Formats: sequence, structure tokens, C-alpha cells
Amino acid sequence: MTTTTDFDRHWAEAAACHGRGDEHGAILALHRAVTARPDDMRALAHLCRTLYENPALFVPPPAPRPAAPAPLVSVVACSIDAAKFDRVRASYARAFGSDPWELIGIHDARSLSEGYARGFAQASGDLVVFSHDDIEILTGGIGAALASALAAADVAGLVGTTHLTGPAFAWSGKAHARGRVAEPARGRQGVDLVVFNPVPRASAGMQALDGVFIAATRRAVEAVGFDAVTFDGFHLYDMDFTYRAHLAGLSVAITPDIVIRHDSTGSFDGKWEGYAARFLAKFPGLLRERQRSDMLRIPFASGEEVAAFCARLDEAGRAAHGV
Repeated sequence: MTTTTDFDRHWAEAAACHGRGDEHGAILALHRAVTARPDDMRALAHLCRTLYENPALFVPPPAPRPAAPAPLVSVVACSIDAAKFDRVRASYARAFGSDPWELIGIHDARSLSEGYARGFAQASGDLVVFSHDDIEILTGGIGAALASALAAADVAGLVGTTHLTGPAFAWSGKAHARGRVAEPARGRQGVDLVVFNPVPRASAGMQALDGVFIAATRRAVEAVGFDAVTFDGFHLYDMDFTYRAHLAGLSVAITPDIVIRHDSTGSFDGKWEGYAARFLAKFPGLLRERQRSDMLRIPFASGEEVAAFCARLDEAGRAAHGV
């Protein structure tokens, strides 16, 4: 278990490295400081800035070819927009490459719970992805990435929390938030990478995940299912599904090996509030005071730059923690 003393030691080491021009060592120390105090924005900001300003550091080697063929992955997406659906199909095709996959489109879903359940009934793969239609996959080789993540966990996503206390994954604050996602830049051209806390390798121990991209084994989906009665719209289905997976004793994880751009920043409007009330009625023990959830927003010109930065961030994390 890390302590404030651990954080202070890593923070001092980072400052010393920076003072003598050792940015490589500073990045390693800052990664360890972020792990010791995930609620501290200073460490995360200094880590990402130092890595951003030193693009030659921690460039990962080419990924080895998988020893075995990737399994079939079924992607389920609900979409009423033909252009969006075509774009997400093309994005997944690039990301899977030669790995086997299928896309199941539900174009008349009454809710995401109902649509995903109907799509799952049509799925052939033992690994299933439930995906929004307004995303772009920024990394390749996701068949192997999904196989690796779901060999170690039952459910995996890209952003979530280690401690759910309300109807949103970030409700319990930055200390428990994990993962990252790219979004359209605000007020300019380009892409912003939103970082909560980095995980350099697939990390279990999550209690709930954001629903933009959720992967699961067939066994996990069959065991948990979607609650289309309570969540008969387009909000909170994700918190419900992943939190019930956690409560059922299944392993829920974040994987850094898949990076996406989500063309939405979400909306906590009146409809969301209505479903949040339903969620809290279903899980009344979760209603605790909402904590401030800071995040770091990093500007990039393109999705390719985002993916390259994320790969270096993870490489530095693996070096810092010996994984």
C-alpha cells in the first residue's frame, strides 16, 4: 500500500532528476508518484507535460506477433444514423485488420439495454464488444488486445472507477478514476486526450465502467445481462451492467491497449437525472457525497498523435513499475 511518504519520495526524486536534466528519470519517478497519490493533479500534469515535451523518450518497440490467432470478436452497435454506422464499421475494420470480427448493427433499439441484448443474441463470438457508434478506434491490433484483456478479466473497458459511490463513474473523485479517452478539441481543430489516471497494463479491481466501449466474455454477458426494464432509455445501462458484474464477483478491468476518440462529451441533462434516480433506487447504498473529479486535457493535432503519446505513456509506466 502506498503512502504520502512514498509520494513525497517520488516527487523529490522527480524534482532532482529534472534539476540535473534527467527527464527520463523524472518521468519514471512521476509515474510512481501518480500511483502513490492518484488524487494529486500535480504529479499527473507534470508527468504528461514532461513526456509530451520529450517525444523521443519511451517509444515502445514494435509489438510482437501474437503466438496464436485472435478469437472471433462480435461488435454490437446501436445506431439510427447510417453515416455514423458506416464510419464506425470502417474504423473497426482498420483496427481489427486481419483478425476475425463481425459487426452487428441494431438500428431500431428501444433502449441501449434492449438493443445490446438483442445484438448479443445474434453474436457468434465468445468475446463481445458493446460500442457507441460515434467513436473512432485510434489503435490497431485490437483483436489481440481484446483477447489479452479478456483472458485476464471477465469485463473490460477504457475508463472507469475502482470505487463506485454514485450514478457516474467519476462520482467518487479522481483518486478512484482510471483510464483515458480522446474527444474533439474544444474551441480549436484537433483532438484532446482526457486522462483520469494512467494504467500501463490491463488492470482489474474496477467496480464500474463508462459505456462508450465495453468488452466482455460471452459467459459474463450471459451471467449478468442487461436490465431493459429499469433502464429503458439511453443512460445508466453501463453503470448497471458493469457494477452488477462486479457485485457478482466477476473481474472488471481497464485496458490501455485500445485508444478511442469519442465524438461526444456526454450530457448530464434531465433525462440522465431521471435514470440516475432509478439507478440509486436500485442500489441505495451508493448514494454518497459527490467528490470533485479532476482530469487532465492534453491537446493534439490528430488521433495518430494521441495514440503515439498513449503508447509512450504506457511504456514509461511499465518501466516505472517493472511490469
